Amino acid sequence: MALPSIIDPRKLAQQQALYEGNVAADSLPRFAEAVLAIESPLQARVEFEINQSRKPCVNGQLSITAAVPCQRCLEPVTIEVGAEFALEVVWNEEQAAKIVKRTDSWIVAERQANLVELLEDELLLALPVVSYHAEGGCAADLRELLPAEQQQSTASDNPFAVLAALKKH
Repeated sequence: MALPSIIDPRKLAQQQALYEGNVAADSLPRFAEAVLAIESPLQARVEFEINQSRKPCVNGQLSITAAVPCQRCLEPVTIEVGAEFALEVVWNEEQAAKIVKRTDSWIVAERQANLVELLEDELLLALPVVSYHAEGGCAADLRELLPAEQQQSTASDNPFAVLAALKKH
């Protein structure tokens, strides 16, 4: 089931609504710019509720598969991006500043908000800073480009062996 994009989070919190479904990859343009390719639709579970302070809240989990560049070989590597989030719905920045710091805020100044944008924001926050293939899984090992004597010196136990090799030149 596809998730709705425009929702009224306060009304859904009163109803204790639960949405489970997916979002098509073409509905995530900012995430698409941050990765090489989106390989699966976004799977999400979003739950709306009223917390103990009588404030509307949104909790959920999401996951997606994407291809990103490996930081060793610069070839694509497929990763699973997943996140859990818990947000309190507020009207403005002033209310957001008053929230207990164990939850984040979702500023919804109007009656309706875009759920897909919220999920995309959470995806971008969950994206790892660097990604690698598993050890030995890179298409090319950049150490192979070094001359044989430098390959041996970088493999030695002396961390200054590379500096010594540079000093010789």
